[in-house]
Amino acid sequence: MRTGLLVVIFLVGAFMPSLAQQTEWTDTVRIFDVERHDGSIIRGRVISSNARELTVVLTDQTRLVLPKHLVRSISATGQQSASDQRTAGEVQTATYVLTSSAMPMPKGTSTLQFNLAGMALEAFPTERLSVGLLASWFSAPIVATAMYRMPLGDNLWLGAGGIVGWGGSLADRNFLAAPTLTLSMTSGSTNISLTGGFGLTSLAVETYSAPDFSERPETSQVTSPRAYLALGVSMKLARNVRLILDAFMISSSGSVLLPDGRWRRTDYYDYYDPSQSFSRTYATYSNIFIIPAIRWEFGASSYWQFGFAGYKGNLLNLEDNSNWSPLPIPVVQWVIGL
Repeated sequence: MRTGLLVVIFLVGAFMPSLAQQTEWTDTVRIFDVERHDGSIIRGRVISSNARELTVVLTDQTRLVLPKHLVRSISATGQQSASDQRTAGEVQTATYVLTSSAMPMPKGTSTLQFNLAGMALEAFPTERLSVGLLASWFSAPIVATAMYRMPLGDNLWLGAGGIVGWGGSLADRNFLAAPTLTLSMTSGSTNISLTGGFGLTSLAVETYSAPDFSERPETSQVTSPRAYLALGVSMKLARNVRLILDAFMISSSGSVLLPDGRWRRTDYYDYYDPSQSFSRTYATYSNIFIIPAIRWEFGASSYWQFGFAGYKGNLLNLEDNSNWSPLPIPVVQWVIGL
């Protein structure tokens, strides 16, 4: 407990200096022309602005601070230059394994991800709006996401969106739908995102019309409220190497009451009273994925990463729902920009 508290204090302390800067947020994705009163024009990304000064990153990545009284006007160029591509690469370092951050990307940015289980596509119709689709090679599960991003500060973004997932026949037609909020913070080359949501899951459960083994089982959909939580961390270790941590959880709902007139067979058998081997409730479990990975970046919008995932829960219908998967699940991904 003490160790966990120290970790939280360390993370908060690391981000406090960057969050304490009381500056207006400005568009750090597009290129702007900053005209001075002497008629000269400076072209670059405006990364911060307040009542006294303006900070511009030039196309050669030089950082220039201008007193506000020297600036006549600021206008977007609307151009897509090589520096825009570098900016896209910088923003994409705020991506993880499966979850999304609330950082913006240039309009039209799209990434395609390949992994051992399937593929995923994320597209930005605008700088702040993204839509995503994830599917496995076996047609299920299928997960769709959407997020709209809003600035809270130079280094702080809030994303509002939702997630919808369907397990298909491979996962007994499990279904998840939840609205979500994502808070993303960046400090230097480190990014952290926290996501929370609350929605519903629907699980397919084999039930009986009476507590009698002579009855034929039927499949019933059991709906229960669930909380959704996710954590994404991206930390630079070397020039082209990053440590990635992606973790998400779908909370338990405890024991859920089955539909009227339906019974579920339990794991035990009472020889003297077989009816005691049935129950009117269905036990749910928290579903947790933890995925640490190492990323190698090959360009502004392409990289591959490798890691192992730990899983606990009943969405995958493992024999023991209360324990972690006996073996780590290998995760290999290759991501390219479109």
